[in-house]
Amino acid sequence: MKIIYQNEFCSIINYICTCTDCILSQFEYQDTLSICFLRKGNFVFHIFRDELDTYTGKILINKPEYEYRVAHEHTVPDECTIVRFQESAYSYLTSFYKNSLNGFFHKPDLQSILIPSTVEIDYLHNRIFTLTTSGNNTNMEIDCLLVEFIDRIFHLSLTDETGKRLSIRHKENYLSKVERAKDYILAHFSENITLSDIASVSCMSTFHFVRIFHYITQLTPYQYLLDARLKHAEQLLKKTHTAITDIGYLSGFNTPDHFSTAFRAKYSMAPLFFRQRKREQ
Repeated sequence: MKIIYQNEFCSIINYICTCTDCILSQFEYQDTLSICFLRKGNFVFHIFRDELDTYTGKILINKPEYEYRVAHEHTVPDECTIVRFQESAYSYLTSFYKNSLNGFFHKPDLQSILIPSTVEIDYLHNRIFTLTTSGNNTNMEIDCLLVEFIDRIFHLSLTDETGKRLSIRHKENYLSKVERAKDYILAHFSENITLSDIASVSCMSTFHFVRIFHYITQLTPYQYLLDARLKHAEQLLKKTHTAITDIGYLSGFNTPDHFSTAFRAKYSMAPLFFRQRKREQ
């Protein structure tokens, strides 16, 4: 466990588990509000009567002041990015997000919750983790990304799919392959990558890969790639003066028309209007 970034509001921790045995841990104490973003692996979080099955695409949020246990269901050690909030931030967050996550912060009988990530949250996490571990960053950039990362998590709409559990077979055979695919997309979305490229990274046939990726992420590989490109374009529109045509190319779109059409479909406005509105806010 290593702190890779810290400000007056929270700490970011890179946690790499060394346990490979499929056993239930001793009781541990949760002393702060935290967000756990799982990068690799799988564990089951035991809190009172709840068993929260945590794997790629899931985010675990924990309230402070209770005991929990963790079980590993197979031999792949998990790697997590943990945002641990300072004690002084707890009352502010629970007040500001009092109606978020189906009222999670104000339900005394609910200590932890497992929520689905999105491509936008994955993108923001990837940027934050890359900046904080590379040493080539500015605190302001990280803080701005972190605020958006936290805000998007706490404003997620929960559905009945939130508590979905995967079979042992899917975990053992496919989780690591989907993790590799997502990592590859987030690292290469600006390039002209193909479905075959991504499937090859995952060591699966194209047809089988599409089915497995959709089953685990609830998205097709193309949807995931497109959303990653659009999120990057959104960041460039908000934070740079780069020409809009160039932003399309830098985000992986082959033509200005393709970029404009995709952006309008997601944000219900043209890229130029989006930039103007963000500058006025």
